[in-house]
Amino acid sequence: QIEALIQHKTPADFTLFREQIRATLTAFDSVSTVEVDPEILEAFTEEAAELLVSTDRAIKQWQSEPENPAGPMQLQRDLHTLKGGARLTATMAMADLTHQIETLVLSVTDQQETPDDGFFSLLQRCQDRLTE
Repeated sequence: QIEALIQHKTPADFTLFREQIRATLTAFDSVSTVEVDPEILEAFTEEAAELLVSTDRAIKQWQSEPENPAGPMQLQRDLHTLKGGARLTATMAMADLTHQIETLVLSVTDQQETPDDGFFSLLQRCQDRLTE
């Protein structure tokens, strides 16, 4: 799916892809046995909420101003911070999904491509999944 978007090809139906992501995330969530300090978890929860608002703004800015590097740069910073916090708190499903999104964003920005609507649609779906 991601490769098709990067190559500006029409991706296949997202239904199976979404089911695979959900199954993987559910499996990761059920495996975590790490004890996390409740204060650290609370701090991460607050920070994650702020970062998710910021990532949403960054995606929208990037989509409306594709030539402006501020949107993708902010998105990369937010995703990197979110990924680190999720790993610190053993929220592995979020960490893994955030890593995948970060990799996708980096591949597009590194190739200096102008992303299409399919790319932004995928980002928005991932964003929605992170906020669940």
